[in-house]
Amino acid sequence: IRNGGNLAFTVTGCPDCVIENNLIIHETSMEATGIGVPSGSVRGGIADDVNTRNIIRNNTIWYGPNANNSGVGIAVGTEGTGHIIANNSVTYSGTGTGTNGPFRCFDYPLAQSDYAFIDNNHCQVAASSVWVAGQGTLADWQAASGFDTQSITGDPLFTAPGTDFTPGAGSPLIGAGTAAYGSALDFAGATRPSPPAIGAYEP
Repeated sequence: IRNGGNLAFTVTGCPDCVIENNLIIHETSMEATGIGVPSGSVRGGIADDVNTRNIIRNNTIWYGPNANNSGVGIAVGTEGTGHIIANNSVTYSGTGTGTNGPFRCFDYPLAQSDYAFIDNNHCQVAASSVWVAGQGTLADWQAASGFDTQSITGDPLFTAPGTDFTPGAGSPLIGAGTAAYGSALDFAGATRPSPPAIGAYEP
């Protein structure tokens, strides 16, 4: 998904949805969310399904250097329980966030008990940022929640940022994922090793 607007990927009314191996590229100055689940709460007057037990794994979300109005990499909230967020890579290459506050790598507005597993994720931001909205740094979030104990920051060392998001030699993404909650195949259909890489591509 390239330049998909202020919300590139979302689902609603989707229990047990698996969102995996997506490459989301944002190259404009618009404030944007890469993955936001769900896009709205269930409608009470109609027999809509609730977004619950969603699995968001092995996605690569990249904001190019023209991104300068902040945003959110992955937001999982509003409703449901048992959500899993694993092996995702978020990179914000812009050096500013405008008047929209720090870039939020992740946003988890539900009670912590509503998330079954959050770990082995990656985020690297060139501008002002927080790991989780309202929580501060990765270390702050780890201490407050007990989640993301194996998650990482740092330059992902993509082969060619903007065109080739395969982790290059020495990338911290290689082997940093969890096999237990990861996708079996990568974006290109290659079988993932154990442990897998974080993100949509294996090297």
